Amino acid sequence: MLACAVVSMWVANTTTIMMLPIGLSVIELLQGAVADRPQHRAASRNVATALMIGIAYAATIGGNGTLIGTPLNAILAGFMHEAYGVEVGFAQWMLVGIPMMAVMRPAT
Repeated sequence: MLACAVVSMWVANTTTIMMLPIGLSVIELLQGAVADRPQHRAASRNVATALMIGIAYAATIGGNGTLIGTPLNAILAGFMHEAYGVEVGFAQWMLVGIPMMAVMRPAT
């Protein structure tokens, strides 16, 4: 989740698509390791589900860290400038976004 969140700060939310094959490879490796142990199959499915959901959540959380992390951030900054005359810069966004990201990722 940490790697996905950090990359998503700079590459928008397409990070999910980049991390999906990595997560699927890990799941395939895990399922191969527990193939001969039926008692561990349910746990393997739970880990697989958590991994896929974790990738999606981490990309969303990381996207909120910077102004370019997701297109909606830039739209909000543009709206604030047009509607209220408040200009939100890149560093100002990060002053709020990085701490929020630092709290949300471990909580997730």
